Amino acid sequence: WMVPSSLIQEGRFDEIQAIAQSAVTKLLDLKLAHIGINAADEGEAHQIAQFFETVFGFEARENPSSIFSDTYVETLKSPYLGEKGHIAISTPNVERAMTYLEKRGVAFNQASIVRRPNGLIQAVYFQKETGGFAIHLVRKD
Repeated sequence: WMVPSSLIQEGRFDEIQAIAQSAVTKLLDLKLAHIGINAADEGEAHQIAQFFETVFGFEARENPSSIFSDTYVETLKSPYLGEKGHIAISTPNVERAMTYLEKRGVAFNQASIVRRPNGLIQAVYFQKETGGFAIHLVRKD
């Protein structure tokens, strides 16, 4: 049902694989959600957020552990995972994305899992950093 039967009959498996990969890509809908910056302390976090608000007009929204500059930049009030910070990738289904990425060799930091009250995973970090950045998946609504 996903591919024309002629592709199967003709053994055009490269094309079938490309169609299947395209479907998976659309299903996972992986997108850059935001970049996280590890500030040394709360004062530095406010300075960074003020910079993004002054220069780009990204309104600062503070929460207990960080300050979001619009939805683009999250400045943490104290260093967290990632030597330089983190990169958040959104997906509508974190569990499905984890299964897919595990098959591609990605290991997840199980201790970093944050769950919603309904039990679904809201966020999870990769085990390894990339270029000094922690990578995490985050559920988008």
